[in-house]
Amino acid sequence: MVVSYGLHIKNARIVDGTGRRAYTGSVLVGADTLAYVGPSLPEGYRSDAEVDAGGRVVAPGFID
Repeated sequence: MVVSYGLHIKNARIVDGTGRRAYTGSVLVGADTLAYVGPSLPEGYRSDAEVDAGGRVVAPGFID
């Protein structure tokens, strides 16, 4: 099953505000909402646009 997302931010240094250490991963956004945040992507995803964060910090849901 293929699931479509509007935006894929890859190679991000993710800081999630929980106090955990930052980790490298991806963020998927669908319909203006965070759909996925994690170190590996779910199977069968597709995105309309892709941004390579190049190791920059992304803080999804923690900093708007």
